[in-house]
Amino acid sequence: MKQNFKFYLYRQIVLCLLSIIIFISASQASAQEEGQYFISPRLQLGMHTEASLESPIKKLIASGMAVEVIKTEEEFSLIKTSDGTEGWIKVRFLTRDEPSRLTVDKLEKALQEALNNNASQSASETSDTSYEALLSDEERAAYEENITTLQEELKAWEQLDSQDKHAQKIQAEKTISCSKNACQ
Repeated sequence: MKQNFKFYLYRQIVLCLLSIIIFISASQASAQEEGQYFISPRLQLGMHTEASLESPIKKLIASGMAVEVIKTEEEFSLIKTSDGTEGWIKVRFLTRDEPSRLTVDKLEKALQEALNNNASQSASETSDTSYEALLSDEERAAYEENITTLQEELKAWEQLDSQDKHAQKIQAEKTISCSKNACQ
């Protein structure tokens, strides 16, 4: 019975270790494909001249920088930066996930653009919208009645103005005619 228990315990430990190895291999394997990756956040990573930590550092890379993986050899990947510099880094420092800081920056920019577009659209809609749309039916009826009354008064004033101009013209003609004829 003790041997069965030891065998069972040994088997469980082996399975657990195999699971851990598979998990680590899978996470490293995801960074072994060619394509665009990002440097893990909060790091300044040394890009080496060779696939070894003992080789000289060619350049320091900031976290979040997008890089192109050219090839991978065991624990190291040959990468290329946007300025064309090539060098080696450890595979574990690469991720396909865009850094959250870049995602937040993009979302903030998109939100600001949406707010600006919404504000300018609201302003143009307000200027395009007639004030009548903002009034209640009673207020609109009262304004329309006032407008009608004012239009009638304007017509009456225009008629009076026309009559006044006509009278002035007749008076001017009489004055000219009298001065020629010596009217008294």
